[in-house]
Amino acid sequence: MPLDKPGPPHKVTDMEGGYDHGGVQRREQLASNVLQLTLGCPHDQCNPCFCPLHEIRKLEPAQRADWVRMLTAEDLEYLTTYHEICLHWWSQQE
Repeated sequence: MPLDKPGPPHKVTDMEGGYDHGGVQRREQLASNVLQLTLGCPHDQCNPCFCPLHEIRKLEPAQRADWVRMLTAEDLEYLTTYHEICLHWWSQQE
């Protein structure tokens, strides 16, 4: 298959041949978390300029929701992990 043409989505099956929807549920949870993060910094509800969500937080709620829906699972994981690390850092400063 040529590299410029994506193949069909990969579906993971369990031992009985059913589909594993855990990935879908995980993505939905991450998307929900990131949407919550777009409201403000979880540390103090401000909007620090160094945060990767700084500009997104300035959008209207519907625009933020649309933006989150367009993110890949990898993007959602990154943003979630970034904020977990940042919160941990802040907790060490107090």
